[in-house]
Amino acid sequence: MNTIAEPLGIYRINDARNAFRKNNIKSKVHLGLCENLAPEADYVWYCETPDGPRLMKVFGSFAPDFDMDGMELAIRRIEPGMLLLRNKSLHIYDYDNKGVLAVQQILVIEDFDMVKTYAQMLGIYANTFLPIRIFNIFSQQTITVRWYYIADENEDEGAIWAFYKQDHKVEEYSKLELDIEFLQLGDTFEIEGQKWCVCIDENDEYFFQPVIHNPHLKILKKEEA
Repeated sequence: MNTIAEPLGIYRINDARNAFRKNNIKSKVHLGLCENLAPEADYVWYCETPDGPRLMKVFGSFAPDFDMDGMELAIRRIEPGMLLLRNKSLHIYDYDNKGVLAVQQILVIEDFDMVKTYAQMLGIYANTFLPIRIFNIFSQQTITVRWYYIADENEDEGAIWAFYKQDHKVEEYSKLELDIEFLQLGDTFEIEGQKWCVCIDENDEYFFQPVIHNPHLKILKKEEA
């Protein structure tokens, strides 16, 4: 899976370890989904202790663990490399650029494997995802890019964000100001100053490849001319 995981929010396991140690809990820390945590299931850092599991929520301040008296917990462990879904935002539990396990928010869904997995987590089952550009019909400026799909069962159409931070900007325009077009192999677009190219992998599935600016290449071309 080819993924750029640019962290909007990052929650490192080392911070959880330190928080537990301040409460004199030195057991090994794991990440899990506590499925019966009131008022709804949520992701937690937890330790196994002789007195039972001790835990704290991942998304929030590192406060002392919850009062679990008389409560049987149903915790499903999350392993490195797994994706997390919370309030329709996508996260990955993996090693960060410092080699530390962390929960990081994914801001770019750039390939077929990622968008299909994310769709299934939302309860959407489709085998074809096509990139579309949403643009301002007056300026022709790209507002955002999404993944268009047709669901397998009921043939409902829809689109999934490809650029998390940019996607909400669609709401700043009226429907009369916007239009869409399907992107094709070799098309390029720019999002927040980063240029991307539409590519196709060995399985004939679309993905986005960052276009790296190389000023030295321009200088060489000018000299050759």
